[in-house]
Amino acid sequence: MDDLKKLSGAAHQPAKKFMRRAGVICIALGLLCIILGIGSFFFSFIANMIGISSGETTFSIPYLFPLAFIGGPIFFIGIVMAVFGYMGAVARYQAAEIAPVASDTVNYMGKSTKPGVRSFASAISEGLTEGAMAGSGSDFQDMINCPVCEARNQTGSKFCDQCGVSIAEIICSNCSSPNQPGSKFCDQCGNNLSDH
Repeated sequence: MDDLKKLSGAAHQPAKKFMRRAGVICIALGLLCIILGIGSFFFSFIANMIGISSGETTFSIPYLFPLAFIGGPIFFIGIVMAVFGYMGAVARYQAAEIAPVASDTVNYMGKSTKPGVRSFASAISEGLTEGAMAGSGSDFQDMINCPVCEARNQTGSKFCDQCGVSIAEIICSNCSSPNQPGSKFCDQCGNNLSDH
């Protein structure tokens, strides 16, 4: 962190100002040289074409044309200096523009995926619980389902572990046969069990 402060500290400011100013000056000087060089070439070319058409034998020489070759590298150096001089300002601007969008995207994805992740985690938890019960010696086949919420409960339980509804077997008052919890009629004699 101290190295970063050194780079952006007071000693860094003069270098940044120099790069910005010298970059703009080099860009302007390079463009001027390129324009003068190419302008000299075309001016002499046009003058020679006019001279040929009028019958003159003298030729105009583009004396400033080499400036175009000098101006190109100066222009390039100016661009590089300006890029380095303004790089921090551009990066800060981009960060200010991109960070809120990235934050909104992450929040949206988090809200959208939360129910799916919860459901997935719940399914894994139920699977692990059932596996642990099967591996602990309890007879997994003797489990009964709650007639209301379908939760697995151990045989002999009187109430569901999940919703609290009664899951005890219903004994028929007519024939004394045991019936599944939630049954409305006796499996053996057909007696109405809803009054139990």
